[in-house]
Amino acid sequence: KSNGEKNLVQYGTTGIRGEALAGYPSVFHIALPVLEDGLLRGMKWNRIKLQILFALMSRVQDSNILSRKNPSVLYQVQMEAMQFLEEGGAYSEDYIKRGISAGGCADLLATSLFLAMLCNKIPNENGAILNLFPVVK
Repeated sequence: KSNGEKNLVQYGTTGIRGEALAGYPSVFHIALPVLEDGLLRGMKWNRIKLQILFALMSRVQDSNILSRKNPSVLYQVQMEAMQFLEEGGAYSEDYIKRGISAGGCADLLATSLFLAMLCNKIPNENGAILNLFPVVK
């Protein structure tokens, strides 16, 4: 059994399969709105990606954390991510020391960035939006 299947049996979470079946609500209702907000604010691209990751970490039931740790650690990570977002601080090395990896949220971040590229929402180093897929006439 995969970790996702084990989490479903043990915790009742659907993981990435549930995300896919539901149409990736975390991408469309959390990640992409944060991306758009960051672009509108003129935030640096790396800061936007960090904001997206922590927004996802604060609200997603990350199957990687569940399978490697437990629901208590997941809840703690979510609360810390919320606090990070509220305080605007920097990412803590503490997770690395404790062996916590929000791999599920990182996958959703990658999906969000991929969809943003498809929609021409990725800024270049000067902040201009790149037209990665120009329409050929």
